Amino acid sequence: MIKNYKIYIKNLIENEFSKEYKNVMMYPRFIKIILSSSFGLKGNKQYLSEIYKHFYMITNQKPIFIKSKKSVSNFGLRKGTITSLKVTLRNNNMFNFINKFINISVPRIKNFTGFKDSNIDYYGNFNFGTDEYYIFPEFFLDDNFINKSKGGFTVNIIIKNIKRNDSLKLLKMIGFPFF
Repeated sequence: MIKNYKIYIKNLIENEFSKEYKNVMMYPRFIKIILSSSFGLKGNKQYLSEIYKHFYMITNQKPIFIKSKKSVSNFGLRKGTITSLKVTLRNNNMFNFINKFINISVPRIKNFTGFKDSNIDYYGNFNFGTDEYYIFPEFFLDDNFINKSKGGFTVNIIIKNIKRNDSLKLLKMIGFPFF
């Protein structure tokens, strides 16, 4: 399934951008996806293990914990305290996540009309956040989860391109809804 989706995206990109660019290496393409969640000082052992399991279920890849680099007395933060976690998806895991997110998760978001064009930064990377874990198919049947869900996460899709508009065009081609 992933090979077909990868080939499908590759063919779309070639058909669309072959007129603009002479060299194949100039076409926009996905580099990686980074999912991250910051939970600050709420990070007790049980909460950390829950978030860790959720990220693992969503991405099928083990997340890494991020520790604070400095002590900040105003915030009560000590050096070495776990404050967030992240997962970096590349290649097959990345395309699997894109496919699952576009086709299954986005239609489940309540009152969703589309992403803003302003979510694409100056360099063409697409960034958005959600506070709903239950939009993913791994949590459909778990009614208990919906009541306990706290916090959210951000998704950064890193795209190699020349122009910001190429990123927008690429994301629209594969099915990301923009308004």
